[in-house]
Amino acid sequence: MRRWNKAFLFIILLTFIFSTLIFPLSTKANVIEVNKEANVNIDRDELVKFVDDFFSNEQVQRSAPGAVVTVVQGDQVLLNKGYGYADVEKKTAVNPDETLFRVGSVTKTFTAMALLQLVDQGKVDLEEDIRTYFPEIKFKNPFKEPVRVKHLILHNTGFEPREVKIDDIHGDFETYYPLEDYVKENFPPVIRKPGTSYMYDNFASLLQGYLIEKVTGKRYEDYMKENVFSILEMNHSYTVFSPDLLKSLATGYDPVSGKPMPVYNVKPTNLPDGGMFTTGGDMAKFMIAQLNSGTYKGKSVLSEKNIQLMHKYQQMIHPKFPDTTLGFEAPYSLISNEYVVNKGGDIPGFSSDVWLVPNKKIGVFLSGNMMGGPRLEFYNAFMTKFFPQEGTKYQYLKTSKKKLEKFAGFYRDLRIKTFVTEVKSVGNGQIQIAHSVLGKNTFRQIEPLVFVDKNGEYLIFHETKGKIDYLKYGGDVSYAEKRFIKPFKDVSTKDPYSKYIQTLQIQDALEAKKDGTFGGKESIKRAEFLTVLLTATNIQLSNNPVRFTDMKNHKAKAVVQTAVEYGIVTSTSKTFKPNATITRQEAASYVYRVLALSGVQPMDAKLSGSTDKWALDSVKTIVALRLYGPEIKPKKDGTVNYQSKKIMKRQEAAALIAKIINVNL
Repeated sequence: MRRWNKAFLFIILLTFIFSTLIFPLSTKANVIEVNKEANVNIDRDELVKFVDDFFSNEQVQRSAPGAVVTVVQGDQVLLNKGYGYADVEKKTAVNPDETLFRVGSVTKTFTAMALLQLVDQGKVDLEEDIRTYFPEIKFKNPFKEPVRVKHLILHNTGFEPREVKIDDIHGDFETYYPLEDYVKENFPPVIRKPGTSYMYDNFASLLQGYLIEKVTGKRYEDYMKENVFSILEMNHSYTVFSPDLLKSLATGYDPVSGKPMPVYNVKPTNLPDGGMFTTGGDMAKFMIAQLNSGTYKGKSVLSEKNIQLMHKYQQMIHPKFPDTTLGFEAPYSLISNEYVVNKGGDIPGFSSDVWLVPNKKIGVFLSGNMMGGPRLEFYNAFMTKFFPQEGTKYQYLKTSKKKLEKFAGFYRDLRIKTFVTEVKSVGNGQIQIAHSVLGKNTFRQIEPLVFVDKNGEYLIFHETKGKIDYLKYGGDVSYAEKRFIKPFKDVSTKDPYSKYIQTLQIQDALEAKKDGTFGGKESIKRAEFLTVLLTATNIQLSNNPVRFTDMKNHKAKAVVQTAVEYGIVTSTSKTFKPNATITRQEAASYVYRVLALSGVQPMDAKLSGSTDKWALDSVKTIVALRLYGPEIKPKKDGTVNYQSKKIMKRQEAAALIAKIINVNL
């Protein structure tokens, strides 16, 4: 098997995790009926000019070396055109009917459609407990409410998050990794009542594919080919990579370096939540079927009833701010009053988006061969051009500070634990927030549970039995849950380390001692430090056996093995010595390697005191980024004594780690 650069793998994992992430919710969304007659006709010439002009922009070209745009109305293709290069070095132009793009999570919409076919056939019931279909799999669910089939599609299962692991992206193009094996190895417990909260869930989508396999007795890829792609005449669409695809597959490009990315494979091999390859021409056929009651050229791929379910929002934090349908999601930017269903997909080297305006019989598909790409910009430009709306006027409420206190507190993202929002009551209808990544902002109340900032971005709360339990802000990937933290007995609010300790408590990264204290001035052990670091940074732990002989029965064995696989721990010794104390320079080296994986380069700083040569880059970078607590006091000339060879205390470790996950510290 090909050996992969760990930094490349880490960036790939971040891509999966942060796909569709941090797009502001701006401009009012209206949940309306989806059965109105189409009354808008887009002029083909005007459309072509608009898209041509958009892709003539140099910034757009830099964000997508090659792209395909497909627009349909009713049963007609208005546009199916390639832009730029499928391969820049070879000057191979994008062919809209032949160039293959990886469409990432757009795959989920096809998987949902396939599952709904089985509902049409009476083989699957959306209200049924999923255990009915695979009773051999045992998983924990402490709630009376079962995980139902519909929950898998609506992203409200209540599952503990499961993210891509380091060996899920690989260079092995010969071994077939079965979906069943992957499901059994990674099945999560249920930690929230099913059906009550939205968390974008790759595993739930993958599980839909497994359910299809169990019910039909066919591999997921075979079922898709025979029952979806064949009916829609999508003759250039695939769910499994093969060398035959290379001649048509666009080259993916790194958005940082602009260089070509190596071709990769995935685990499981058929990846129902993100493994699809397709063309603009094939996507036109899919959109036409979606807009015509599930039929294409007289052949039905899905009943009209279930097509309507695919277009009807069922999970929503607020009636005006929907989350998901049975197969689609709310658009990233709510820039139009039109009823829109959307599905985006990012996968390393590629970015895609498909959206429908069902009332107007319009469908749009965009895919480019660079991660991120211009999909949000194109969506905003397209909807503003063809579906403009008047500016929104707000009636601001003047709620008192006391009444706004119910919103105050810390909210942690259900999927990305490092995303934490602190809310404070100001009064006169205003609240302030501090988001660990997006920073600080002020919002004004326009409805009892809805606030808006000066840029028109929304903050929406959810209330159950009079108590605020969730908020949604800065993206569409999940809710953030209100957290209640029990302070350590020996950490007061006046403690200079309290804000760092509290930050890590919110991440469940710190445990109290038996007497309820933290022991901040005690030294921290090597395995404990890594546990706090990997827990706080939300890195998915490895299932592989630990390689150190003294870690075989240690509770942190998965943490240490994960650190080895990511190159955070580089020791070649047979033992790890998990209970040894850790020096400040060793701790700095672990944190530096985590930062380096995400693209941070070595930085310079003026050091005093003694630091071993092997740790210089690490310590200089940590100092340059000011990742330390009040124990370090820079001199007037900027020189810093990091006290590299001293044993690190638990409170100092809290400051170091908390600062890398919260921009407000």
